[in-house]
This record gives sequence, structure tokens and C-alpha cells, in this order.
Amino acid sequence: MTDLVTWLRAQLDDDESGAQAIGPNVQLDDPRLTDGEIAHVTRWGRTRALAEVDAKRRHIARWERTNALLAAADNPGAIRNELLSVRRAFADVIADDALPYADRPGYRDEWRPA
Repeated sequence: MTDLVTWLRAQLDDDESGAQAIGPNVQLDDPRLTDGEIAHVTRWGRTRALAEVDAKRRHIARWERTNALLAAADNPGAIRNELLSVRRAFADVIADDALPYADRPGYRDEWRPA
């Protein structure tokens, strides 16, 4: 799972960089834009791209907080089982979040949600 999180963070960084580079008031007929930038704006729009990146990063942060709770606490059985269940749920969400990037280099079929 750690490899998936590392890989997904790199994809999110790439999306964020692309959205930030465009700027908030881009004109699609601006001759300074590259074909890739025009495609990005047409597909996403800056605001949506940044919101998607933020949401996925929050999913990763929640998974990491759950891992930290499991590692740091001497939890009784019931609490530990609940934390394990929460961690599994966030792992599934992260796998879902990564799926739109499955066509990018480095994606592994073992990460594909069931």
C-alpha cells in the first residue's frame, strides 16, 4: 500500500502543477498555451483539478492517521479491529482514487480495485 500512496502522490503533484501553471483566468485561444495545457483546461478546469487533488490528498492523510493510531496505541481488541476496518476502507478509497491514473507509467494491476 505504501508504494501505491507514493505513486499516487506523484500523480497528484503532476496534476496540481499542471493546474497551477495554467492560472485562474486562462483564455484557450492564448497562443502561449501548449497543446497539453489546452487539453488539461478543456478536460478539467483549474478549480476542479485542484479540488480533486485536495480531496485525494485528504484520503491519503486519513489513511496515514489511522496507521499512526494503530502503530502508537496499545488498543484493546475491539478498538483495534475497528481501526483495522477503517484503515481497510481508506485503502480501498485510495485504490479507487488511483484508478483514473491507471494508464500512466508505474501503475500496477495489483492496485486495481476488486
